[in-house]
Amino acid sequence: MINNNILKIISVIIAVIVWFIVATSEQQEVSFYVPVKFKNEGEGLKAFTDTSLISVLVKGPKISMKNFTFNDIKIEIDLSNFQSGEYLYRIKPTDVMLPSGIHLIRLEPQDIRIMIDKLGKKTVKVIPSFIGDLKDGYKISSVVITPSYVTIYGTSKKIKALESVETLPINISGVDANLKQKVGIKVGEIISDAKPGEVQVELKIVENIIVKNLNNLSFILENLNPHFKVVRINPDRVDLSVKGRSDKLNSLDNLKLFVDLSKINKDGIYELPIKVTGTEGVEVVDIIPSKIKIEVRR
Repeated sequence: MINNNILKIISVIIAVIVWFIVATSEQQEVSFYVPVKFKNEGEGLKAFTDTSLISVLVKGPKISMKNFTFNDIKIEIDLSNFQSGEYLYRIKPTDVMLPSGIHLIRLEPQDIRIMIDKLGKKTVKVIPSFIGDLKDGYKISSVVITPSYVTIYGTSKKIKALESVETLPINISGVDANLKQKVGIKVGEIISDAKPGEVQVELKIVENIIVKNLNNLSFILENLNPHFKVVRINPDRVDLSVKGRSDKLNSLDNLKLFVDLSKINKDGIYELPIKVTGTEGVEVVDIIPSKIKIEVRR
């Protein structure tokens, strides 16, 4: 019995000490963006606002604010007495729920427009949403979404103009192979729900094969007998078309065009082919012209 009384006294003393530390500690002001939520919407009605985030300035003991986040603040407006229509509403301090010891300093904006409309539904096409980039040299060849249409729910006026709805973002960063995954439908202020709530997205990923034209390229003359010299070349530049994966075509650092003169052993005019090296993994589609005329003399 005596031990219990001692424990109770110690508990009270600790509580007083904690309260004193919190009450007398340095105060700190912090601002957060907080979403507006509604409760007690009428049957068959849906409310929304064009001001989805409110800047909330709060103040409290620095020790309490250390781990304080916007999730600790709630703005919830009671629509029990509201009918269908449009209203200019001033957010009241009682609409803002804060932890004990935290005080509301300012709301911005404090006045918001609330629209309340009948809840409707509509069947719309599903459009995939992506985040990130595929691995260099690859592209999306086709997208198959199952089901391709879903039923969305929201206020009649807002969803009336909608013809499609997006999925939640699909991360394709660095992907270089086919991808299949289930992903949710993006809902928010306009769309309150969707059925079904998720779809299956199949992506066919293929190499991004393109043709690249490289114009007005110079070439070098190789292996000419030192007893000869070139007196005329026609033309002195050529155009090159290459085909391959886009990332390889963007890194042709070792590309070399040349004409082999090793078989020339007397004066004259020669028609010789342009040769190309440094095209590993790339196909040479065309060289225009494919041959050049060269005149050599001793």
